[in-house]
Amino acid sequence: MPLNLFSSLKSKDENNSNFVQKLKYSYINANKSKDEKILEEKRRRHQIYILLDYILSNSTYFDFFTSDAFQILIFTKYLGAICLSAEKFIGSEFLLFTFLNLDLPIQKILQEYNLNQKEIGLFISSVNKLSPKSFMEKKDFYFRKVWKDYPINEIKPLKFAHEANVLFEKSAENALSRFKTPVITPEILFITLMEENNNKSAKLIKKLLKTQTNWYLLRYKLIKKIHSQESEVRNKVKKNEHYFAYLLKIHLPESEFNSLIEQNSLATGSSFFRNQIISQILSLDLLDMLYKEINQSLIKNPKRVYSS
Repeated sequence: MPLNLFSSLKSKDENNSNFVQKLKYSYINANKSKDEKILEEKRRRHQIYILLDYILSNSTYFDFFTSDAFQILIFTKYLGAICLSAEKFIGSEFLLFTFLNLDLPIQKILQEYNLNQKEIGLFISSVNKLSPKSFMEKKDFYFRKVWKDYPINEIKPLKFAHEANVLFEKSAENALSRFKTPVITPEILFITLMEENNNKSAKLIKKLLKTQTNWYLLRYKLIKKIHSQESEVRNKVKKNEHYFAYLLKIHLPESEFNSLIEQNSLATGSSFFRNQIISQILSLDLLDMLYKEINQSLIKNPKRVYSS
């Protein structure tokens, strides 16, 4: 999953079995006055938020991709690794192909505009000097076998091409500056791809959409979806819990996040998720984390030699 923080979250069963262990983090003290309890609670809350900020500060923009967007990156990388030789890089054309092959909500929108998988496959074959039959056979093998059966550690690691990395960075910028959200969704990623005029995949999208009207209509539909989700967060969730609503959005598949919106349960879900995170944060020792990080830094960096 994206954020390393979430990889450490325990299952519900584990949380229930460790309920007694969590009791040691209870600060209830009947001998203290109400004002003293409020003051201590504010202090603990401030400490927890500082620790959470510290954990998140060690992340990259990839950590702010939603579950669906991150899944697109993973599938793209594996598909490129299967089709390309070890010295090549994975271009944005593989990313475009993956958008149309994964069963995600954005796929249904793209299919309305008849973006043709076959033409994209031929384009990939042409750009990467692959035989069309070879590419389609490898693609079928990948989507049929890799995700279910094939050992992931046996796939050779390939890096994304420069244009793809530029696309990811631009997506992070667009998310913050244009859409006012820290979360990078498949829709934001695809809009950024569409708008990159110098990107070969963006040129292919314009060609496949046939008319400029279709290009604007598709972009409008994607933007509308982004703003719809953002409005739900801003209008239905308390302002001091927006932080956790975004973390929840990163953690959940989009179908589940949309389900919370449809059931008018986004505020409840964000609040519950906040409590889950706080429970985990309480078990962490910030001073111990800093101590280990400093020691690792000292080990990795060479000793400084001073001249006499």
